[in-house]
Amino acid sequence: MNDTVVSIVIAILALVGSIASAGVTAYITLRSSQLTDIRQARTAHFKYHNPILLSAHQLQSRFYNIASKNLYLYRPRYDDYIIRHTIYLIGQYFAWQAILEKEVQFLAFDRSQDTIAFRDRAVAIREAFNSDQPTYGTELMVWAGYQTAIGEIMIRKEEGGQRICMTYPEFCSEWDNLEEFRGWFRAIEADLRLEGQDFRRMRHVQNALIDLVEVLDPKKERYGQATLERCWIDG
Repeated sequence: MNDTVVSIVIAILALVGSIASAGVTAYITLRSSQLTDIRQARTAHFKYHNPILLSAHQLQSRFYNIASKNLYLYRPRYDDYIIRHTIYLIGQYFAWQAILEKEVQFLAFDRSQDTIAFRDRAVAIREAFNSDQPTYGTELMVWAGYQTAIGEIMIRKEEGGQRICMTYPEFCSEWDNLEEFRGWFRAIEADLRLEGQDFRRMRHVQNALIDLVEVLDPKKERYGQATLERCWIDG
């Protein structure tokens, strides 16, 4: 083998080695970035675990009291409070979900069982609000886009940029003073004020919310079983 051939072989081997090394480096860099994203996604889920758990529990409790305990029998004396606060609880749940989505939207998908279980339950709630299937009835239907939009208008930023859901007093202030803000909830308000509704969708959503609460609080350390009574669903 002459020197020219040897030089060519050496050059080819060096090139192959460089390509292989670059490929390995690129893979390691990509994998490291993915692992960092997954850790950040898990951190975000842990960070918003309690607010989402609290908002889901509060909303399911209100829906249960309306649909199964005839909370509306207190109307008209407490009509405005019940309607307004129920709307706030719906918006509060959408807000914390929107905050979490903003935190993880650019991160790698976390395939841990806990995260997947959480996402499955959250999707089930979204679909229960969004579905136009007859089994859910026609009242209280909130399109997925509206769920996100309502969540976003309920978000406030603290100093330092931390996103949080507005408080109930803040909600009441905007409700009373900003027609544009109140307009996002007009359909929900109208449905909650309907006389003689059967609360079919509310019952389905309430059960889906309990499913989420049980995923987030599996040992019932935060909320006992007595606070998780399910609405009866026909069929």
